[in-house]
Amino acid sequence: PEAVGGAFHEAAGRAAETGETVAVEARFPADGPWFAATVVPRADGCAIVVRDVTTARETDEALRESERRLRQAMAAGGIGVWRFDLR
Repeated sequence: PEAVGGAFHEAAGRAAETGETVAVEARFPADGPWFAATVVPRADGCAIVVRDVTTARETDEALRESERRLRQAMAAGGIGVWRFDLR
């Protein structure tokens, strides 16, 4: 019952309705791990492939936070970064 009306349920409905493959990422339950699903419509229903992407999501978030802190430190220190291509 908890999945009814959620992102995965809606993706399955969209795939069945349009006949097109639908990809979706969402938490399930709402405060749980992140999952990526690919929903492929078939004549007898839908095939759904689900994988846990929590670690990838957490890694991406950690990278964004690290980059934010670096930009903040560079701004506070009045420094910059240059890149030279000597080719």
